[in-house]
Amino acid sequence: MSSPINTVVDIHEDEWFAVSLVDQQLGFDVVHEALPEGDFAIITADGHRTVIERKTWADAMGSWKSKRMPEQISRLVENADRYFLLIEGSPDLVWGSSKSDVASLQAHLNRLSTEVLPVVYTSDKAGTVRQVSAIRRRISEGNFGVFVRPVTVVQTTRNRHSSLLERIPKVGRGTAEKIMASYTSVEDLVANWSDPDRAVMGVKSKTWQGLGSFLTQPWRAVSSSDEREVIVTVQAEGPKLWPEGSGADDGPTQQTLG
Repeated sequence: MSSPINTVVDIHEDEWFAVSLVDQQLGFDVVHEALPEGDFAIITADGHRTVIERKTWADAMGSWKSKRMPEQISRLVENADRYFLLIEGSPDLVWGSSKSDVASLQAHLNRLSTEVLPVVYTSDKAGTVRQVSAIRRRISEGNFGVFVRPVTVVQTTRNRHSSLLERIPKVGRGTAEKIMASYTSVEDLVANWSDPDRAVMGVKSKTWQGLGSFLTQPWRAVSSSDEREVIVTVQAEGPKLWPEGSGADDGPTQQTLG
């Protein structure tokens, strides 16, 4: 896309916009004259026209209620190469309109945005200048319509071994990093976890004993006696119930312990 050679502000807009949009550093001049449609036009060397229709919320409400908005939007879409509707200010400043009116207008703007043309919002006149300037700059740079997902670089000391250690009960990220600094491998940890000179904390601490138990406990299937013990322990503060299948064939499968 060629660099824009002209920025036009419609004569019916405040001259302040024309003055504010001049950018001598980037070489953008501005003309304040009548536009056939829209309020701001960015025209490139090859004649490509980007036109922006600016409306305050009060303007938009008036155009919507008077049915003028569809005709204005139609002319914009038919005659410009690229087009936007810009809504400026706050809906709270629309005098004489109910909340229902504002909600209905917003629904109409949402439909325009999804079906007809982009609708952008600015908080005030200065915000409008910033928005128009940003569009103009990106068109000039040839980047308009190109969206590149930003790359986020995250530095971390974690690796698959750290992630493995963090899955051990009571071992968090900090402890895992200390373990990796003190031991050379998982094999080294298993063989020497009880060595007080190598341990990253007191070998008799609950955390370290829990780690040692995890490392040395035999792998085996959970037996029915384990299930019975767990059930009784969980219900220790309430009525104690025998687990199902406790051995009493001639009575209920659960009974209250005396």
